[in-house]
Amino acid sequence: MILNFEGYMLPIMKLCLDGKTRKSRDFYSVADLCGITDEEKLEMLASGTQPVYQNRIAWAKSYLLKAGFLERPMKNQYVISDKGKEYMKTNPIHIDKKILEYYSPGFLGKTIKNDDLDANDEKNDIIESSVTPEEQMENAFKNMESILEKELLDKILAQDALFFERLVMRLLEKMGYGKGQLTKKSHDEGIDAIIDADQLGLEKIYIQAKRWQIGNTVSRKEVQSFAGAITGIGGQKGVFITTSDFTDEAWKFNPHNVKIIKINGDKLAKLMIKYELGVFVSHSYLVKKVDTDFFDEE
Repeated sequence: MILNFEGYMLPIMKLCLDGKTRKSRDFYSVADLCGITDEEKLEMLASGTQPVYQNRIAWAKSYLLKAGFLERPMKNQYVISDKGKEYMKTNPIHIDKKILEYYSPGFLGKTIKNDDLDANDEKNDIIESSVTPEEQMENAFKNMESILEKELLDKILAQDALFFERLVMRLLEKMGYGKGQLTKKSHDEGIDAIIDADQLGLEKIYIQAKRWQIGNTVSRKEVQSFAGAITGIGGQKGVFITTSDFTDEAWKFNPHNVKIIKINGDKLAKLMIKYELGVFVSHSYLVKKVDTDFFDEE
């Protein structure tokens, strides 16, 4: 299991009890002592810049250093301090920011005393300290995107069906497919649009777009009917897009003679954000980090 960054503080201190000097990368070994699996080691931050467990261990080490539980005699060399040794004699079962602040008042910018905290303060402190600053930013970004996705779907549902069909064509074109065209309603046979699978138009993809309210799910029968319409005109590929969702039976239905990709409202909104359709960049933040290789040079 990947611990939150405070969960790695005690394992780091136990590792350092032998008094040996270690480099930053040496601390990553505590993950194995904490039972992290090989699969969990591959879990990356949303930014894709670093494994989650390494990021949390790095922050745990930084807090221990800042609180004086570790010392840095030379660049990229860390060793347990006298304060750290004394604290470890108490046989602690856990270390967190509150404990570090108690033994090193002011290192977080303010002194925390036992009598200063009520139940709400303790709860907020636990929530706030369970993730690293990078994860806090990424969680905030995910929350903003989640709100944006809902706003996009609300905007789509406020338009008519023709607008939605055109939106679907524009999205697929932005995704790299060729030019699309809407079908004539009197002869569409359940097919709302046809788009070239490539820029040269060598193959066609058939589209069905359902601008349905949330809760009005697409059934297997609708997907099966769409598959029949495609095979009826000799097609082999289709995309069924809805603003709502598919039933379990519809998700599981995969005809042998035609390939149908199903896109529900959540996926549609995510694709619109990714390919910048119906959205624009409001703010852009450049996040910089310390270049550890620069400081670790011999």
